[in-house]
Amino acid sequence: QAALTQPFEVPANIGETVRITCSGSSGSYSYGWFQQKVPGSGPVTVIYYNDKRPSGIPSRFSGSLSGSTGTLTITGVQAEDEAVYFCGGDDSSSGSYDWCSPVTHPLSSPLFSPSPGSLVQAAALTQPSSLSANVGETIKITCSGSSYSSYGWFQQKVPGTAPVTLIYSNSNRPSGIPSRFSGSKSGSTATLTITGVRAEDKAVYFCGGYDSS
Repeated sequence: QAALTQPFEVPANIGETVRITCSGSSGSYSYGWFQQKVPGSGPVTVIYYNDKRPSGIPSRFSGSLSGSTGTLTITGVQAEDEAVYFCGGDDSSSGSYDWCSPVTHPLSSPLFSPSPGSLVQAAALTQPSSLSANVGETIKITCSGSSYSSYGWFQQKVPGTAPVTLIYSNSNRPSGIPSRFSGSKSGSTATLTITGVRAEDKAVYFCGGYDSS
């Protein structure tokens, strides 16, 4: 999204320290960093709330905030860190969630939703791998988690590009998203409904969940 800016490519050698920055248009952003190793797969949260690291993420990943700029630092880059890294920003002043253009992180050796909370790792959520629909039909995509209080839905039309937030906080639709997209939640299952599917809706859809605690 235009509200955030991020460098397009940051190369590094194995063992080096690399820093990727993401700048918002105001000082009210809380940043998260997301890693996507395989195009079309669910992004993995490596940092949330500027500097918090989820369980299971290696300590070489760290985050910081200075003014309106968030920084992801990878100390001692490993070959398995080759990926596309997304920066996401929760604007507390407006309640919206913005994404910046992704940064590819090639190694020269053989490399959501509004606060509180962060996108969870894809493995924690269950979502159908593929759904088909004819133009004009209504389609529902479900996502089940353990006990997440809120869900968001994100659309990625081109692999490696920044996802677009369609739904946040279960049922809220950001400005500019067509009304045919709607969200709901029942128990631990969230549903994205596309009413009257259009050809341009062909995409990969991600579900993200977060706890308000």
